[in-house]
Amino acid sequence: MFSLNVVSLSLCTFFVVAAANLGPAPVDLGSTASFAILAETGVSTVPQSSITGDVGLSPFSANNFTGFSLTLDSSGTFATSSQVTGQLLAASYTAPTPAMLSSATSDMQAAYNDASSRANPDFNDLGGGAIGGLVLAPGLYKWTSGVSVAPADVVTISGTSSDIFIFQIGGTLNFTSQSRVVLAGGALASNVIWAVAGVATVNSGAHVEGVILAQASVALLTGATMNGQILAQNFVALQSATLNGDSPPGTISSGPTPIALGTAANFTILAQSGVSTVPQSSITGDVGVSPIAATALTGFNLILDASGTFATSSQVTGQLFAASYTAPTPATLTVAVSDMQTAFTNANNAIPDFTEFAGGLIGGLVLTPGVYKWTTDVLINSEGVTITGTPLDTFIFQIAGTFNIAANASITLVGGALASNIIWAVASDVTANAMAHIEGIILAQTAVTLQTGATMNGRILSQTSVALQSATVVG
Repeated sequence: MFSLNVVSLSLCTFFVVAAANLGPAPVDLGSTASFAILAETGVSTVPQSSITGDVGLSPFSANNFTGFSLTLDSSGTFATSSQVTGQLLAASYTAPTPAMLSSATSDMQAAYNDASSRANPDFNDLGGGAIGGLVLAPGLYKWTSGVSVAPADVVTISGTSSDIFIFQIGGTLNFTSQSRVVLAGGALASNVIWAVAGVATVNSGAHVEGVILAQASVALLTGATMNGQILAQNFVALQSATLNGDSPPGTISSGPTPIALGTAANFTILAQSGVSTVPQSSITGDVGVSPIAATALTGFNLILDASGTFATSSQVTGQLFAASYTAPTPATLTVAVSDMQTAFTNANNAIPDFTEFAGGLIGGLVLTPGVYKWTTDVLINSEGVTITGTPLDTFIFQIAGTFNIAANASITLVGGALASNIIWAVASDVTANAMAHIEGIILAQTAVTLQTGATMNGRILSQTSVALQSATVVG
């Protein structure tokens, strides 16, 4: 069962203390830095895997590249494969490849010895090796046994682009199915070292950031993804997995297929039965109502344009459209409303990754990419909620009941997550209480209310009404 714990007070204290420390000295990877994968005894793939970067094998020969359907270059120094954006190099290929690989393998061993032997760790046996749900600050971490991240859990590595993290693991490293390593604050995968004495396994659907320096073998199972490098003194096995060695964090997307909004995406607020404001509200972007007439745009002190196709208001940086305005406005709005309804249906048809998560009480939690489904109401209490992911990651929240954001509660995005990739598909009323803050796109089957001082980055697309009470919406 999925469980994502809020970091305890004691762990928060660790984080604050370590945040002032940029971490240990970097580990010198030497000539291994040019490889996405470097192994000594073999590299296998169950197609179709995807590797960005070079793949090296030494001292074993190219016969131990399995599943790649290699095409040897005419120079004899490297091979290519449809599964690799880069070159595959083996000790059996023509000079200077063998000598270059021998040097890289030596550098890999030296890097492992350096990383695994660093003394005076900042943290010893943190979490007993169960690190899911934790936020890890820069530093040197040591575990005498194995380390694991529980199914669908997330571990957040938080630091700047110059901060260093070394994880010394005396046993195995196991990222269970659908678990994730997330970088926050600008931390880079190239500065995260997993020095593992035992077998490292990235199970199906899991995602990892960093450089795995393994004394044994490494396996990426079906659908696993990784930003970084795998440098193994034994074997590397990929099963329809993705490894990005050359690209920065955030180039691999996680979560469901994005929901197409169609022409509804042209509106910051779109509603079918009316939009009201208690001045002074502030809306950045266009506002539309259909099939109802402009009389349902209340509190805006509308000024109809000479064309008759739209109106303006001092509360809207954009235009206001209604079904009663001059053509082509009515037809445009009809299409937009249809697209909104389709988007709501599609969002609710997405297959959930998490069902009834936290019983709908998600205040204080960290939410990772995926589809969440509740048959009940959902409440964000005053603790707020954090949504973590890259700029490509997607989130769908299917809520059959009401969605209530408590007064002064905030939805916070970290790791580069974007409001445009977050869908709140709500079958009943949505209420953002006074001074609450929302991020994302609300696809509502009924009414949406933003109370006094509430703010939002995103869109409100409602099949009934939208009410703003001196609120702010930035589309």
